[in-house]
Amino acid sequence: MSDGTEVEGSPPGRVAALSRLGGARPRYPESLIRRLAALADGGSVLSVCAGTGEIARGLAAAGLSVVALEASEARIAVGRRQPHGQRVRWEQGCAEGARLGGP
Repeated sequence: MSDGTEVEGSPPGRVAALSRLGGARPRYPESLIRRLAALADGGSVLSVCAGTGEIARGLAAAGLSVVALEASEARIAVGRRQPHGQRVRWEQGCAEGARLGGP
């Protein structure tokens, strides 16, 4: 990555195009982020198929510990550069192949 607009292994301009997609659809309502944060009750959150992490970043901004699982390296790169993107632990992979700890 040189100037933050290209990702190794991605077609040229792919990350820049994904960055522009942020304005292509309506944002999630802040009330949804607040409701999800309340449901998490201070715990950890796993965001599956996270995309650029709009929900994951919102939950991280609310003080939650968030892991975002996303298959696209380009989408992860965009998400990391967005507000609160560095507060999210990004993992590249698909939900079908994810190894989740637990009982």
